[in-house]
Amino acid sequence: MACPSDPVVQPQEVLHEGQLFESWPHFESALKMYKEATGTAWRVQSSNTTENVNKNKKLSLDVHKYPYYYAKFVCVHFGERKPKGTGERERPMALPCSCSASFTISYYSKKECYQLKKLNSIHEWHQPDVLLGPFYAINRRLDKDEQDEAFNFLAVQPNNGLLLDALRTSFGKNVQRRDLSNLRQKFKATNGDNNDLISVIKELQDVHGCSVEYAIGKENELEYLVFQTKYMRSILQLYPEILFIDSTYATNKLEMPLLQIMVKDCNGMGRPVGFAFLKRETQQHISSVLSIFREYQDQIKTVMVDKSWEEIDAIREVFPESAVLLCYFHAIVTFMEKIKELFRDRSEDEKERINTMAKSLVYSSSQEAFSECLTQLQEEAPELGDYIAANWLDIKPMWVKFFRHDLCTLGDDTNNRIESANGKLKDLLNRKCSLAECLSLLFIHNQNQEMDSAMKQADDLIKTLSLPGHLKGYAVLFNKMTSYAGKQLREQIKILQTCSYELHQVGGLLCVLHGSENHRLNLDQSSCSCSFYQNFLLPCRHLLFSAKELQYPLEKLHIPQRWQKRLPSHHVLQNQTYSAKSHEFPSIEARVLTAGEKFRRASLVSKSVCSYLSTVGTPQFLKYIEQFEQFESLLREGKKFTFSFEVQDTNQPMAPATANGCGMSSPPALVDQMENSDSLHDSSQNSRPRSPEEDDALSSSCLEPPSSTAIIQPNSVSFSGSQSAELVSDMSHPRLLRSRLIRSRNVLAVNADQQKPTSPSLIPLKTAVLRNVKRRGRPRNITKSATSFMPKKKKAKK
Repeated sequence: MACPSDPVVQPQEVLHEGQLFESWPHFESALKMYKEATGTAWRVQSSNTTENVNKNKKLSLDVHKYPYYYAKFVCVHFGERKPKGTGERERPMALPCSCSASFTISYYSKKECYQLKKLNSIHEWHQPDVLLGPFYAINRRLDKDEQDEAFNFLAVQPNNGLLLDALRTSFGKNVQRRDLSNLRQKFKATNGDNNDLISVIKELQDVHGCSVEYAIGKENELEYLVFQTKYMRSILQLYPEILFIDSTYATNKLEMPLLQIMVKDCNGMGRPVGFAFLKRETQQHISSVLSIFREYQDQIKTVMVDKSWEEIDAIREVFPESAVLLCYFHAIVTFMEKIKELFRDRSEDEKERINTMAKSLVYSSSQEAFSECLTQLQEEAPELGDYIAANWLDIKPMWVKFFRHDLCTLGDDTNNRIESANGKLKDLLNRKCSLAECLSLLFIHNQNQEMDSAMKQADDLIKTLSLPGHLKGYAVLFNKMTSYAGKQLREQIKILQTCSYELHQVGGLLCVLHGSENHRLNLDQSSCSCSFYQNFLLPCRHLLFSAKELQYPLEKLHIPQRWQKRLPSHHVLQNQTYSAKSHEFPSIEARVLTAGEKFRRASLVSKSVCSYLSTVGTPQFLKYIEQFEQFESLLREGKKFTFSFEVQDTNQPMAPATANGCGMSSPPALVDQMENSDSLHDSSQNSRPRSPEEDDALSSSCLEPPSSTAIIQPNSVSFSGSQSAELVSDMSHPRLLRSRLIRSRNVLAVNADQQKPTSPSLIPLKTAVLRNVKRRGRPRNITKSATSFMPKKKKAKK
């Protein structure tokens, strides 16, 4: 896009009849300048490629230099709009308006170049405008090189606002938001390997040891695809007691439901142990997926699901010995929806009372309480009672609390854990994701969860547990188990300290009595019949009471391996080096930096260099700028070069201080001038003010420390520069100058034994400058007398 400050280019100077062009890029650059100068937009109406001409006429023209043998360009307003329909409805606006502007570019065989012919630059029925030219869609379009650079921006995944600003600033084109969707689709098309399902599966299996199993149906359709990492398999081996199973939707473009299988780890976190994409949620498909976990059927005690009979039947087929439980939340929601459907005419208070009875039915703690609540419900809401009797009573062990008190649930009675995980997956996946993208994102998602769990395990080991006085007697147990398990144990100790128990031995068992409760314990203190122990497999209040009464050592109480502290898995920390050759996975070692990351790192270095250059003298500054311009030209040209540094040894004794007070020599003329002047601040001396050149020479020589040499060697190009960041020579920065002078004075004081005393001629100079900095905040002419720095008295008003 032409800037207002650019020189005005006449259209006839860019394109004219009979003009010759060496190559197609030469013509394209001229056409671009012509469009910017005239505000027009052109499109190709007809063309013939050089490849076709070489084939038909048996020529051997260079197709890279001459891609087109002939092309006719017309104005975007060329021609008339084609009639369509009867004209009764209003049609959207269009560009054609009978403009006849056109020209032809063709290969000129005599001179082996392109020649422009038949140029008609008269635009009819519309007036071109330089301000409107950039808004044409064809002028907003990015060329091949610009698209490649724009793809680097898309790889960073910026939001649309930042992407628009970057494209407009980089290419000078008026890119619109509607152009971004087209650009993103081209980016996906050019990176087709990233979406190649076979290549993703192969890399997951070969590089990362993942298990990916799939089945192809009779109609060559994908029936299911199961994804499981090696860490998921190890997690299932450690925590197989209870499985949570649920499906979610709208996660891929094939509209295949995503089945997630989850366990609960030692930190109380839900951990996925398998993902499966299903063609349909039938018993056959779900059974095929669950059969992968058949080897753990003896260890899987409980499975939590929603009321999906396909899932329930598949679980009973694969895990016949496991108990299937329904989520409390889904059971209550189903009752509430049925109440709204059956009792539309009743008041809200009556509906709320029926809802309360339905909840009491779910949370019944005994068979008597369940029967009583069901009887009351059938009396006040017979329709709901009949519905429950017909559909729910046969499976009441799956949803009534009383029937699951002796099952291993780890304290979870709902599927809310996996529902929350599905919600997080929805933030990661959407309907536009291919299966390859889904597998890649699921792999990254699982890696992040592995690191979160490893962090919690590490916290339990590296942090010290602080127990209150009433819990210090149980420290041996808390030190063995994780913080989540310790939280459950605290609740049991709290109950134990507030209740009274009695211990009796009956045969080969121990009985702990509390009121009407009677819980049986093994003599070796290994198990208890209470609901807490059966649910959590942790030492309960009854085991703690028995150990205390029998003086049984607490450290001998059995704590399952699933609740014990352990080091994070070694391969979790090594599993973060995922290669990203064919699709984007994170990699810690040798990770490819994005364009944004490289820009930020380069900006930090360039800002530091600019800050340093602003402090050096003008001659030194111009010298550095010349060297950096040389360095920049080498980068642009793509030449190879190397840096070599020659740093002066700091252990060598410092050179004796000269009149400038530093270990550097000053120009002889300035040294003589300073030594011959008795008092620079004395106004009686006829001192001559120094010229700007002398000031720069003094600043660059007096305040410059020992330098080192940096040589860039691109074939036969080299230059040198200083490494120090302590140069200060600009008197326009009084605070900076004052700090440097104080630092120089301190250096001289430390090295007083090795150096000559500072020349007396510099002391008044330093004193004057420091006084001026302190009082006025800016330096004055240092050749004036010391009295000139005193504040002037204000004149009395008449």
